[in-house]
Amino acid sequence: GGQMGGKGQGKGDVPSQGTGAAATQENIDMLSTAVSAMPPSLSGATDRSQLLQFNIPATYVSAVIGKGGAGTKQIAITTDTKIMIREIEGSQSEKAVVIRGNAINVASAYLHVASRLSNAIAHLGPQDASGSEPYDPLAAVTGF
Repeated sequence: GGQMGGKGQGKGDVPSQGTGAAATQENIDMLSTAVSAMPPSLSGATDRSQLLQFNIPATYVSAVIGKGGAGTKQIAITTDTKIMIREIEGSQSEKAVVIRGNAINVASAYLHVASRLSNAIAHLGPQDASGSEPYDPLAAVTGF
């Protein structure tokens, strides 16, 4: 199969402080496009009721969360959101990631989480339990 990890080559290990490490120019463009397409009511900074939920393979959850929750805690602080990992009823192979906050922060937090996830996949290799196609974090949320 074609592997998705072509863009991340030559980066080595990015130091974990420096919150911008995850945001590639492509991601930033994507984010600003998404933000500019939002109705003004959505991007209101006071509206913290936005909720984004997407599933990630359970194999990668600990890599995304980080030691003692440090990874998602850092993202939550940086983006001013709440990030929760929930069990999915009837599914052992996936966990649900729930991000709550205002729309722009939620989008930003999602990019950070997706970045940690793609780093985890790069390190651990695709370990899709069902043996189907490689996991694409973007495809998981295109339904929102």
